[in-house]
Amino acid sequence: MKHDKKEWGLPGNGWFSAAITASVSLLVTIFLVFLLPTLVFHALADTMEFPSSQHVDGEALAEAFTSWYLPGFLFLCLLASLLLIWIINWGRIRNAFLAVGISALLAGFFSVTIGIASRSLLGLLPGVYQSQLLGAADVYRELAFAFSLVLTVVGVFFLSVYADIVILRRNKG
Repeated sequence: MKHDKKEWGLPGNGWFSAAITASVSLLVTIFLVFLLPTLVFHALADTMEFPSSQHVDGEALAEAFTSWYLPGFLFLCLLASLLLIWIINWGRIRNAFLAVGISALLAGFFSVTIGIASRSLLGLLPGVYQSQLLGAADVYRELAFAFSLVLTVVGVFFLSVYADIVILRRNKG
């Protein structure tokens, strides 16, 4: 049973759906970039002591990083954003492959860039946190390279599927 385009996705698949897809793709990129540091801090939170400073309570910070609420929330937001991209582009699914592929490539680029600059970024934090987070920054740098590689492979895969669909549609018509 073939579905009518007007039944599924946004009507028209014009500039409005493209703008929403681009906005949601930006959210996918942001969620992917923040997911890795959240998981690293969650994994290392049991072995780290978070000192209190003027504006931050160390115990509250430790509780925030040891709970699964923040990584779970980011993961659910990521899945919801990906689902929204598929729903918006139901009539032209190739656009969904393009959006997810570009988001994965951008997230990989930003992850590796933040990983390279992780030690420099520690200089922006108050002094009580700099020495404490030095080990976490090194762990994050190593994981950022691997995470970036995975995201690059996923992005290239989705862009390849997009290119295949475009080529097949041209040959068909």
